[in-house]
Amino acid sequence: MYRALLLENTRFHEGDVASSPDFARDLAALCDVFVNDAFGVVHRDQGSVTGITSFVPSCYPGPLIRQELTELADRLYDPIRPLGVALGGAKVADKIGVIAALVELADVVAVGGRMAFTLLAAKGVSVGSTQIEEGWLEPCRRMMSRAAELGTRLLLPSDVLWSSSLSRPEQLDTTGVTPLTLDCCTPDRPCIPAGTGNASHTASMANSATTTCSSSATLPLKPPWRPLR
Repeated sequence: MYRALLLENTRFHEGDVASSPDFARDLAALCDVFVNDAFGVVHRDQGSVTGITSFVPSCYPGPLIRQELTELADRLYDPIRPLGVALGGAKVADKIGVIAALVELADVVAVGGRMAFTLLAAKGVSVGSTQIEEGWLEPCRRMMSRAAELGTRLLLPSDVLWSSSLSRPEQLDTTGVTPLTLDCCTPDRPCIPAGTGNASHTASMANSATTTCSSSATLPLKPPWRPLR
């Protein structure tokens, strides 16, 4: 007879986020086979994602992950060129490796979302009080240098929405700016890369490409788990 056990969100447990081997071992004791179908979190090195695979003899991807990886493989590794990719999201730390990999594969890469400001800052653009990841500026510069070397077009936002406070979205205004100046981003105005030009640069990518791929999730081009058995 089979049993079903529903656990509360394991990320509430500090052992999961810390990728504790003891926590992963305790999770593994609950099952004989591990199936991961959480595509949006497979990039996380955590007890319930990667740690558990060290203690369960049989590990497999679920149907969603199989479908996502098949779709990505078709588009990224055997595309009809030119290949264009659009990426969004908040953290460069999560995606710089993915962006760097896509620069090697694609003809055009459009980057949006909050992480675009870190790339803009790496190019020397003043982004005011907008939050960026200071520790990732140099990796961004290396990635952009590689894109230029390969001739890969890297598209970044050219205008923004700005507000005196991100906690008051009703105060947001659309402000067009000239590319690579973003002069509305002053120390008292945090910005969001969601202006009409931001949409235009993604549309430009789509119009210039025969094959397109887009995601706001962290694309696991190189899954962090062991080879599946």
